[in-house]
Amino acid sequence: MHTHTHTHRMALLQRFEEFVFDERLGAGTYGVVFRAHSERTPEAPPVAVKCVSRDRLNKKAEENVMMECQLLQGLRHPNIVQMLRYAADPNFLYIVMEFCSEGDLSQILKQKHRLAEGEARFFLGQLASALEYLHDRQIAHLDLKPSNLLIYLRGTRQFLKLADFGFACRIGEDSFHESLRGSPLYLAPEMLCDKKYDARADLWSVGVILHEVLFGRAPFHSETYLELIKKITSKSSIKLPPQPSVSSDCRDLVLKLLQRNPDKRITFSDFFKHPFVDLDHVPSHLSLAKGRESARHGHEFERSNMLKRALDCYCDAAPHLIAAACFETDVQQEQKLFKEAEEAITKAEELKAKLRRSLGANQTFLASAPPEMGSDLVVSLVHSPELTHDLRQAFRTAFESLHKGFRYDEQHEYELAGAQYELGIERLLECVKGNYGPPPNRPLQEQLYSVIERYLARLEEIKTQARDTGRSRIAARECCIS
Repeated sequence: MHTHTHTHRMALLQRFEEFVFDERLGAGTYGVVFRAHSERTPEAPPVAVKCVSRDRLNKKAEENVMMECQLLQGLRHPNIVQMLRYAADPNFLYIVMEFCSEGDLSQILKQKHRLAEGEARFFLGQLASALEYLHDRQIAHLDLKPSNLLIYLRGTRQFLKLADFGFACRIGEDSFHESLRGSPLYLAPEMLCDKKYDARADLWSVGVILHEVLFGRAPFHSETYLELIKKITSKSSIKLPPQPSVSSDCRDLVLKLLQRNPDKRITFSDFFKHPFVDLDHVPSHLSLAKGRESARHGHEFERSNMLKRALDCYCDAAPHLIAAACFETDVQQEQKLFKEAEEAITKAEELKAKLRRSLGANQTFLASAPPEMGSDLVVSLVHSPELTHDLRQAFRTAFESLHKGFRYDEQHEYELAGAQYELGIERLLECVKGNYGPPPNRPLQEQLYSVIERYLARLEEIKTQARDTGRSRIAARECCIS
């Protein structure tokens, strides 16, 4: 009778407040999910309405559902499904969520079997972004699996949103829980063996998901539950399939995530910084501003002949602009951004070639550093009691400037190097001329003139290079105008 009443009530469900149910998306033990539209604002995007039957819940279970709603209410992140509203009547709990039109990651895997490494990385970055947001708020999801990673379209691309926070709770890396929760295939070993775990269990689940996405099956695929538990809790080391071949960064991350001992598993901090995750270049509304700002800095450094800094900026701009293109919904704007990314890449390649040529021209100079502060020459000038205090300080300042210039030169920051060389040379000449007191003896003066000549020659090379760069820019502008 109880089951019949439940089924009858479910069959009668047609709407919740302003939301009219259009299609049944799925059903579980406690309720059903509908796609719905707003009767009040028909132009609004569709939503998903989860209807949970209260007569199927005991008091504890109902409290858990309400706690999930309260937790979701405070979460706002582009890669986390947003809860729009929740309410209750005598028969049901209603949870109104964002609707993701493309199903979930498990459905994609059923169609494709596995994903290419680039596509897997694209989704992983979004999942990592959501987990970083949760980690900052000391929230563990504890039920990470492909079916809880919903897919939606943005423009022509599929993006990911993390869903189903039914097992989520507020725990950190240093606080533990003991109640078993989550899906067995994705459970961390410590949840099964020790029944004591913390937020690091989520990192294990990410490793299982990544393995499944890359290789077409979870690392502990089993026919029975007992066989699964035996494999997960085994002491043997985890080996990745030889095929398909994946990059070294990808392999490194999977193995660090799938460490059975949570103390040996990669930390959240290192996970978010891992080069395969590349969290800084996950597509978002910030990608365009970051990319164009880096490209602008690159142009400014290049105009100032600070080539190494310009190269770094262009290398940073390109992936941000690619991410911005992926995030763009307008096709023409997307193509424009891809073109900007290609231009940044071309600029970077040109600067690399230019720096190699420049390095070849001055490698003889860079093979010999300026006199170290502890060398006989500098000690005799900076600490000699025969020289005035002002002269000793002037020598110290001069050599410090030469050292700064040399370090800039090593980093291809030629404008900054030239400026420091000029300061050092000018100060040494003033010292030799006696501007700060009687100059040092003749042998020391000869050594100083040798240092001055060497740095004057290098300074002239830098100025010549800057003039050539300026002429090239003028020629390029004239060519564009004509």
